[in-house]
Amino acid sequence: MKAWAALAPDQIKCVDIPIPEPGDYEALIKIEACVFCNSTDWMVVNQHFGAAGYPVLIGHESFGKVIKTGKHVRSFKVGDRVTGPNAVPYGFNGKYYSVWGGFAEYGIVGDYKALKQDKGDPVDQDRNLARFATNLTIPADFSLDRAGLAISLSEAVSCITQLGSVKDKSIVVLGTGIAGLAFVMLAKLHDVEQVICVGRRAERLA
Repeated sequence: MKAWAALAPDQIKCVDIPIPEPGDYEALIKIEACVFCNSTDWMVVNQHFGAAGYPVLIGHESFGKVIKTGKHVRSFKVGDRVTGPNAVPYGFNGKYYSVWGGFAEYGIVGDYKALKQDKGDPVDQDRNLARFATNLTIPADFSLDRAGLAISLSEAVSCITQLGSVKDKSIVVLGTGIAGLAFVMLAKLHDVEQVICVGRRAERLA
């Protein structure tokens, strides 16, 4: 299959790699789309975040449809659309490093719930398996553009919940991009008393 890899800082190339084979708690995904993440993707490319070396497979916010499941997968079925497939397992497969690897034709997702039910919390066994927690089923009526933003939204939710109670407090949000506007909405849902948004685009501030 085809996948995009960074060979060195600012050097990106389309490469051929084998289609991954799902394990017992994994599913094979035909990747439909991967959104450009202006910060994360470039940090991976330039080794400021994620992988330990080159060549590294890139692509952060991807999703696709399940075409094959491992024997212990219960949360996904063939035809489901799932977020966050990896072109190769997280880490190093002997040739390529991978943090996500969503710019590829196929990828692997994991059934976090089934693994936790059968064997205990995956994070306690191997922190690499924490990536399975981002593999979530997208409702069938979601449009593709909404599906592509699912991971961005989940990251914003994770950040604001880690702040603890923000009820009756004031929050300043710097920027009116996807993440910034998500924080504005989430702050209101968490009963923040005052949300101050700083940005340079009048239509987004409105």
